[in-house]
Amino acid sequence: MGCKPRSLDEVWPELIESLDESDRAFAHLLCFGSLRWWSGLHYLVSSRLKKPIKKKDRVLEVIMVLGLYQIVLTRTPAHAAIHTSVELAKSVKGKWAAALVNAVLRSLDRAFRAGQIDSFEPSLLSKEDSHESLSIRAAHPEWMVRQLANDWPEDYLSMLTVAQVQGPICIRVNESKINRQSYLDQYQNDLSLKAAELSEAGIYLPNGTQVKQLPGFQQGLVSVQDEGAQLAVGLLVKNASNMALQGRVLDACAAPGGKAVHWLEKRFAYLNSQKEGIQAKFADTMKESVSEDKGSSVQMGDMYILDKSSTRMARVEENLDRFFVGMGRPASVHTLVADAAKPDEWWDGNQFAAILLDVPCSGSGVIRRHPDIKWLRREADIDQFANQQLSILESVWPLLQYDGIILYCTCSYFSVENEKVIAQFLEKTQEAVELPLNPTWGHARTHGVQKLPEIDGSDGFYFCMLKKKH
Repeated sequence: MGCKPRSLDEVWPELIESLDESDRAFAHLLCFGSLRWWSGLHYLVSSRLKKPIKKKDRVLEVIMVLGLYQIVLTRTPAHAAIHTSVELAKSVKGKWAAALVNAVLRSLDRAFRAGQIDSFEPSLLSKEDSHESLSIRAAHPEWMVRQLANDWPEDYLSMLTVAQVQGPICIRVNESKINRQSYLDQYQNDLSLKAAELSEAGIYLPNGTQVKQLPGFQQGLVSVQDEGAQLAVGLLVKNASNMALQGRVLDACAAPGGKAVHWLEKRFAYLNSQKEGIQAKFADTMKESVSEDKGSSVQMGDMYILDKSSTRMARVEENLDRFFVGMGRPASVHTLVADAAKPDEWWDGNQFAAILLDVPCSGSGVIRRHPDIKWLRREADIDQFANQQLSILESVWPLLQYDGIILYCTCSYFSVENEKVIAQFLEKTQEAVELPLNPTWGHARTHGVQKLPEIDGSDGFYFCMLKKKH
């Protein structure tokens, strides 16, 4: 029986544990970069082999892909890349393997220097290219290219292009503690910061920035979150402010916790503003009575933060601890390791005013940050995700109060996971109505809106808001 595939994010801590700190950045470059361009690199390596490598020796393919990646897509000198690859092959498979790797990489290096290897520049993609050709040149599985071309006939080439470029680093300012402009004013010159255009709390950093060393990171002033992911809570607050900011709410598939913490930031910022308003209103006439007790009369409903994975929930807890550092976590914030699709196992019967449903999905919209997604996913997975998404949506719907709202979102741009799930749900749920989002960004779909990825901007996300009518 084969091993269950694991994501690179999942195994990465184990892989780098024995490496010196100085070597970890290069290891990251090699692993993520070679996976980003795997099919193109693998195609070139295979073209130089007289016969396929046996299954038991497949590690040699990996060694040659890593070596070729260094030759054509990094600044590593070719002789150094070839030497380390040869030595690695010798250590794992012996002299015959070293000779093979040496011959293949030297042949490819000569071809590269002679201009005989196609450019790895994704902007050169054309609609004249077949899906098979694009799968090699844009380093995506052919089924994924075909699905993108079907769902996004006018945009799929740009989407393939963006997926091959490392995404920018975006942080989110904790608006309950500091506003974005204040953070920019303090650190703009030292850090080359740039305000995000779509998220009011977003700031872009230069690639290579050590995020954990940012001013205020350990104190919960800033968190790493893609600008597109930040839009989810923004949509909740814009379209259902009272329910989202004051009501009893649920983040049903919360890990790793970025959206949950963002939601808390918005709720606490609102709470602080209301307290300040009360204090200002009564300052002259009721100075003695407008105390902490008066301010605490502004109440928020409980917030439930849910994920079915205990491992992933640990990440949520870490993010929450950083948000609440120095203030303590209130009893109104609950975390549960539980399955949103099985509310009978955890729900207390009290309905929610607002639910954020960031359902499990293919992750196709965040491939540039997680290139292994391309090789872990199979075409059949997409329908399975859609079935799971519909099941979760149907399961949490009874938990929503009348006039309450659900924001359904994914980090996918496949229609079968997005508007088609919503269409199925609306067809069988008479009390559900879609609310128009009308953002200034994105592409309107038959249901909901899709934010496509941008080279210098956000990743790809889908959003749709539903209301429970009487």
